Amino acid sequence: MHKVVINDDFGGFGLSDKARNWLERVTSLCPMELWDTSRASEFKYEMVNHMPRHHPMLVACVEEFGDAANAEGSSLKVVEIPGNQYIISQREGHEWVTTPESIQWTEVQQVIGARGRKYSTDL
Repeated sequence: MHKVVINDDFGGFGLSDKARNWLERVTSLCPMELWDTSRASEFKYEMVNHMPRHHPMLVACVEEFGDAANAEGSSLKVVEIPGNQYIISQREGHEWVTTPESIQWTEVQQVIGARGRKYSTDL
C-alpha cells in the first residue's frame, strides 16, 4: 500500500504557509528567502507542483498538520492505493485517484464468422 495526497473538495490543491515552511526545513528545499524576489511569490506553488503527491514528506506533512496543512480553498486528504501506479484526476479542483485496480475495463468480444473473419459483437 502507498499513500497519496489529494484535494478532497472544490478549490484546488495547496499547502498552507505553515506546512510549506515545514517541508522546506525537512526536505532541504530552497527556502523562499533565497529566491530572486521577482519569483519569490511563485515558490509556494512551484514547490508543491513539482513534488510528487506520493512523496513521503508531503504525506507526513498532511498527516501531521491535518487541517492546518490546507491553503485557503484546499481540503487535503491522504488516500491509500493498493499498487504503485496512479493518476490524479480533477474537476474544478476536486481530485480523485484512479489506479489500474479501480478501472472497470470494457472488453471487446469477437466472434468468428462463417468465412473465418473476426467480427466484434458490438454494433
